[in-house]
Amino acid sequence: MTGKKATQQQILRAATQIRESALSPEETLAIETRVKERLTARSGARATSAELGPIQGCSDYQRLLPAFLDGSLAPSRALLLEEHTRHCVPCRRALKVARSGGGAEILLGQRHLGQLTRSSGGRRWLAVAAAVVAVVAASYLIWSSSSALPFGAVVESTGGGLYRAASLEALTVGSELAVGERLLSAPGESSYLRLADGSRVEVRGRSELAVEARRGTTLRVERGSIIVEAAPQGSGRLYVSTDDCLVSVKGTIFAVSHGTKGSRVAVIEGEVKVDHSGREELLYAGDRTATYARLGGSPHEEFAWSQNLDGYLDLLQEVTELRQALARELPYPGLRTSSRLLDLAPDDMAFYAAFPNLAETVSEAHRIVQERVAESPLLSEWWNSKAGGAGVGGHLELAVEMLAEVGSYLGEEIVITAALGADGEPLGPVVLAELLDPASLRQFVENQAAVEGTGGVEVVFLEDLSPVGADSVEQNASDGARMVVWLGDDTLVAAPRSDLVRQAAERIGGSSSAGPPSGLKIQLAQAYRSGADILVAADLQRLSAAMHRAPDEQRQGLAGAGLLDAQHVIFEQKRIDGRTHNSAVLAFDGPRRGVAAWLAAPAPMGSLAYVSPDARVVAAAIITEPARVFDELLALAGQHGADGDGLQQVAGELGVDLRADVAATLGGEVTIALDGPLVPNPAWKVIAEVYDPDRLIWALQQLNEAANDERSRTGQPRREWEVSEADGRTYYTLGTEPSLVIAFDEGYLLAAPSRALIDRAVRYRRSGYTLASSPRFAQLLPAAGPENFSALFFQDAVGLFGPLAQIIGRGQLTDQQAAAFEALRGASEPTLAYAYGEESRIVFSASGLGDLLSSGLPSLLGLGLGLDGGIELELPALDGDAASSSQPLPDGATEQRNSSRRSA
Repeated sequence: MTGKKATQQQILRAATQIRESALSPEETLAIETRVKERLTARSGARATSAELGPIQGCSDYQRLLPAFLDGSLAPSRALLLEEHTRHCVPCRRALKVARSGGGAEILLGQRHLGQLTRSSGGRRWLAVAAAVVAVVAASYLIWSSSSALPFGAVVESTGGGLYRAASLEALTVGSELAVGERLLSAPGESSYLRLADGSRVEVRGRSELAVEARRGTTLRVERGSIIVEAAPQGSGRLYVSTDDCLVSVKGTIFAVSHGTKGSRVAVIEGEVKVDHSGREELLYAGDRTATYARLGGSPHEEFAWSQNLDGYLDLLQEVTELRQALARELPYPGLRTSSRLLDLAPDDMAFYAAFPNLAETVSEAHRIVQERVAESPLLSEWWNSKAGGAGVGGHLELAVEMLAEVGSYLGEEIVITAALGADGEPLGPVVLAELLDPASLRQFVENQAAVEGTGGVEVVFLEDLSPVGADSVEQNASDGARMVVWLGDDTLVAAPRSDLVRQAAERIGGSSSAGPPSGLKIQLAQAYRSGADILVAADLQRLSAAMHRAPDEQRQGLAGAGLLDAQHVIFEQKRIDGRTHNSAVLAFDGPRRGVAAWLAAPAPMGSLAYVSPDARVVAAAIITEPARVFDELLALAGQHGADGDGLQQVAGELGVDLRADVAATLGGEVTIALDGPLVPNPAWKVIAEVYDPDRLIWALQQLNEAANDERSRTGQPRREWEVSEADGRTYYTLGTEPSLVIAFDEGYLLAAPSRALIDRAVRYRRSGYTLASSPRFAQLLPAAGPENFSALFFQDAVGLFGPLAQIIGRGQLTDQQAAAFEALRGASEPTLAYAYGEESRIVFSASGLGDLLSSGLPSLLGLGLGLDGGIELELPALDGDAASSSQPLPDGATEQRNSSRRSA
């Protein structure tokens, strides 16, 4: 037993003795007396009447703030106050105000009551407070070092055999495993455990684990694999820990494996948080992560050994079909070609966001989910275990009904704007919406506030638009979170400050003078004319005022890079013909300069001809004059303290001019692709336009000689270029395992880790079996706009699936399981993002991406399905037919026939 584990066992035994020992009344009284005397002596004369009374609510805590800030508050009460302000927003706000010198306001809930009469506590309460503190502290110490669980786990089935690690005693069905006791599973069929919280754990053979209680229930996996069907945790969480990661859930199905090279986590349904390597990941259904980057495999491999594999596959299929139904059946508001609310926004706004009224859509989504749950016993069982067990079903129903009712009082659009004050800080936000029924909306809000409150936000209706009336609202409102609302005949205005509401209302009434529309308004009006769905825009010149106030040297560098020329950025999302299109426009106040001008105008991309339709990830761009980009990079590096001239000097000693011999030999086109399997060796390739191949390869050879000299000085092996000829083509190979292979073909440089990849790339071009010929790629191309791009990014998640039937168990899947995998493959869709470089702006667009309706709504509806981007799987390379993409293609008609078959 290690020292750490021995210490833990000692702590557990000591805690058990504390729990089981009983104190006599005399001992209890003596303890209370000593604690009271110590606390009284410690507080001494510093204790005031404000801090001696009982703490019964926020008002009592806020009366302690002055003593807390001047350091005279007793340490026990200071500790309680610090803990309370971490969780109480009004008291935290009062503490912030008091620190700024504004004095502490006393709040009761969210209503301002002014100064309350201070209760005179008296020292008789000090003994009670001391006893309470002592009991709480002792209870916490005992709880933190021992378990509140009656047992660690109960054995439901033994599989190939279960044993207590300490004694190797064989366990039987019904045996209890104590908290902290390690469990060993023998090779063979998996076993099942039931935790005290109701969670069910399947344990693979050759695994070792223990149930601990350090922060809630924690499963400690020393080695092996488990699958957890976590019960709803209420306000807590269930944890699974290994040597290199911590998994936390509130109720879901997931798998954790831990071995020599690290840990893997995969999710069947729900949401899982994984902390590892100093970062946090959030996984959803079908997602997988690993603590070691080279741990291959797919999420499904983590469940392939389970006795309940069929059930997990069925649940995945049900989840996928539900996501498809939401995307297919939901009603979506049409595009808006104009907006009265845009005219009502302030001309000096720095931020603008417009959204459609989705109340009907959310309501319909909830109906679809409920119908699916009613039709599917599997989904129904899952839903009842989640929503029913957590007690959220009724709350969700009420929330959807409330949203639908509020939405029925509003128009088709909701707008949020924000201007900037003189100090550069945002003023607002200001919410604008068209009103269909002002009286009913007000009655609804008042009724909700009277019955259930307003969720911690005080709603104040502004009746008098005069400055006097607005000031009155400010004086009467509480210092808690509030929203001031003005209801016009057909417009709603809401903001946290009454003066912002009054100014917007005056614009609506026409009493405030409006100048010519701002540049951002003009750009937004143009976006509306082409059809708007979701719009988010920002005035970059207003928001980047801080850049203009930067030191002269830094500002000149930013200006020289063209970064201060950006005026506006506008993001759009719209649905056209059932597909979601996302775009962004970055506008400049003149022709693009510096870094902003590196992206060239749209032009044909011949490098894409070397990429097959089976490629999984492709990124391509056209750059203006690589030599000029090189010069500007050196200038930027110099401004940030990098030694660009030193690099040039080192290269010059070798007789290499990096600008003339490298940058100037390149054209402006480059493509990077993952065109084959991911593991064990990624099939990457780089295709770059080149004007002078001989000069470029000579420069690369010279630079490698300099690198070899450095390797020799540090005792590392040299890497030499090898030159070979085949089929009339010269191959330059640098090093082995991994190697870099370079060849040239018709004005392009081809680089890859093997000759075979380069040969296939050339055959793709010769045969016409290219990415551009792929139906999946072609259907993502925009119907309008230029025929070429300045840059593009393509990913096809379907290529990540592969023939899963050969991966899990190599033929052990049934026909039904294989059909489930095929359904999952069909649920994933490719995406294409692209950019156009224009004279004074850059336009970014994307198609095929998931939108709010098909991805975000399940989470909004409490499903926790994690359907954000479909289910992505990373699969290892396979033998035989499964790895056909990594084999040389046949020539001529055979390739064309394969292309037709794949297209069909």
